Amino acid sequence: MRKAFTIALLIVLIGIFLSSSPLFAGIGVEPTVIEIGVSPGGKAKGIFTVVNDGSESVQVVVQPETWPRKKEAMDVGSWLTIKPEEFKLGPKGTGKVKYKVTVPEDVKGELMSMVFFATTAPAGRAVNIMTRFGVALYVMVKGTEVLGGEVSELKVKKDGGKIHFMAFVENRGNVHFRPRGKVVIEDGGGKKLDEVEIQYGWPVFPGDKHLYDGYWEPEEILLGRYRAIAIFNYGDIYSKLDKQFEKDISFEVTDKGEIVTTRVEEK
Repeated sequence: MRKAFTIALLIVLIGIFLSSSPLFAGIGVEPTVIEIGVSPGGKAKGIFTVVNDGSESVQVVVQPETWPRKKEAMDVGSWLTIKPEEFKLGPKGTGKVKYKVTVPEDVKGELMSMVFFATTAPAGRAVNIMTRFGVALYVMVKGTEVLGGEVSELKVKKDGGKIHFMAFVENRGNVHFRPRGKVVIEDGGGKKLDEVEIQYGWPVFPGDKHLYDGYWEPEEILLGRYRAIAIFNYGDIYSKLDKQFEKDISFEVTDKGEIVTTRVEEK
């Protein structure tokens, strides 16, 4: 008789991006991303809801890991507690996992962790499938946050019948943010022609930068001079802040259909 074997599929559905579909490979976890603020020395509690959408029981192991993007990150075991760490979910079953955050007094900026939910279907078949579902946990330490967003570079190019704006956002602070942005387009005389949204969802981590795209698709791209202003705020996490950063670019559409940049200015 051929022995059963296990294929380990490391299916990492990371909540770095705001996913609208928490269900994959028979198991789902809600929330898919957690962003909370806690004062130094303070505590916070919450619950993960785990759903088994499959027709067989699965064993679930919860595996919090220290954030891999930060070399200086504090070990997750010193501030995050998970209970239970392992449990069984029956077919179509639902389980609750409690988490507790305890922020040390001397921490600044934020604490981050990936909390993985590893599952294995029961043995006894030719192939057993293992999956890992990852949820990003961000804890902003209140009163120590430094927000430092900057559009480090702004580019524009023609992409078929569209104008493609590329904004590189850099994070010079000590907490992540998910910038919301738009591009306002003006003609050479300063008259507003249109505005377009810039893609939203992906965060910028401290010390990193990320490219965000926006597309303008007018009925006709006319020859002449234009000005585009890329305007960002710090996103939904910091929606109460009246703070933004921007950069503008002037460009010309030539008689050859090419785009020539004439000026870039940061504000």
